[in-house]
Amino acid sequence: MNIEQQLVQHGKVSQGRIGVTIQQVSQSLAESFARKNTSDALVSPVEKGSPAAAAGLEPGDVILQLNDQPVRDVAQLRALLDKSGRRVALLVERDNARIFVPVDVC
Repeated sequence: MNIEQQLVQHGKVSQGRIGVTIQQVSQSLAESFARKNTSDALVSPVEKGSPAAAAGLEPGDVILQLNDQPVRDVAQLRALLDKSGRRVALLVERDNARIFVPVDVC
């Protein structure tokens, strides 16, 4: 529905991006990271000069929430980024600690 609305309103579709590659945590990845959940969104490479790099996101970070909404999987995270404003607050797990990271969406 979001795509249709964008086409009607703007004549094109835009996707929110922060400059990272996100992958779904597989069972083997979950085991290697000692995680129970395979629905997490794992940050892989972070593009140099991207909003994610400027915000301090790192490979290996696990995105748990976006603007107080739990992230259930990679597809949902992408949809939330597309619907978000210019800045989002990500709850990230890194080294067994949880931190909030504000990131600009372009």
